[in-house]
Amino acid sequence: MDLEFFFTRGENRFLFLDKESLHIGIGIKRFIPFEKLTQVDEFAFVCSHFFPSVKGDMWKNFRPGGYVAQEYYKIEKAVILRKKDDTNYPYHIVQEDREQYEKAFEKVQECISNGECEKIVLSRHIKIALAQNISLETLFYRALENNPQSYIFFFILNGECFFGASPELLIRKKGESISIDALAGTMKNEGENREKLLNCSKNSREHDIVVEEIFKEISPLCSTVQCLEREILPLKNLLHLHTPIVAHSKASIVALLEKLHPTPALGGKPKKRAIEVIHEVEGYERGCYGAPIGYLEGESGCFAVAIRSGLYSGSEITAFAGGGIVAGSALESEYKECENKLKTLLELFEANV
Repeated sequence: MDLEFFFTRGENRFLFLDKESLHIGIGIKRFIPFEKLTQVDEFAFVCSHFFPSVKGDMWKNFRPGGYVAQEYYKIEKAVILRKKDDTNYPYHIVQEDREQYEKAFEKVQECISNGECEKIVLSRHIKIALAQNISLETLFYRALENNPQSYIFFFILNGECFFGASPELLIRKKGESISIDALAGTMKNEGENREKLLNCSKNSREHDIVVEEIFKEISPLCSTVQCLEREILPLKNLLHLHTPIVAHSKASIVALLEKLHPTPALGGKPKKRAIEVIHEVEGYERGCYGAPIGYLEGESGCFAVAIRSGLYSGSEITAFAGGGIVAGSALESEYKECENKLKTLLELFEANV
């Protein structure tokens, strides 16, 4: 099946690929927004913001909340016709953030060393100018090809597109069955790094915080919670520590989302103070970056964490990446980790990468 009908429409629309169900959910035509997330009988796409409110101009076209589309399609991933574009799309970075990141990193380290926080996730953003515009269709097919282990999303609203390929499942609920990813702790996918990552005390502590806090947050709403064996999630450029968490709950997926977001994989520990510090030091609005993105369908739903993502506006793309800072974190290695994560988007501009 050709998805040209989705990418050539000049209207608001959304696409979400659930990597586990192997379905692509698509909504087009008139959107009906709703402010309060509740259970819906029909398919509803949801894109939140990381913080409850947004003050800057970057995200002014993206009102957080749920959207029901006038037309909705659920398509098997296997029947999608793969289109190949062999064009390289030259780009240059017009706004770097090294100086801002260094200042923020220093303040985060102070908060950790004085005992205010045990972990804070510090993010970066860069602005990329394209010499020629790349089509959303090309971005999608390259994202699909490069990231088979990820949730692919495209949210087109008011002429702009928030898109990405996230490896992180925030929550999936079907009936009373729940699945959650604890994903934290990262190394480059090369050499003997799988073994190194499993035995790295800094990355293990960063990961343990996420597992422990998720368990604590959802346990009051669940009849059972089980943390499965830790493993390595291999991606094209990166390796992540991954602990699958399974549970059972009669609570709504919305109630569980409200308890989970943000996990320490995007916020920190303790949650409240970490979020305050992030807001104080990052110097930009995260907007949809790092927020829940996915769908509601009756009592079921699936939400990824909107990482490895970018905002496409005009001829510019703002790309986002972040990493967890704990005691012992080093500026250069954390900055380089973000560089490696940004490759998920940057490689979409190059053919045959």
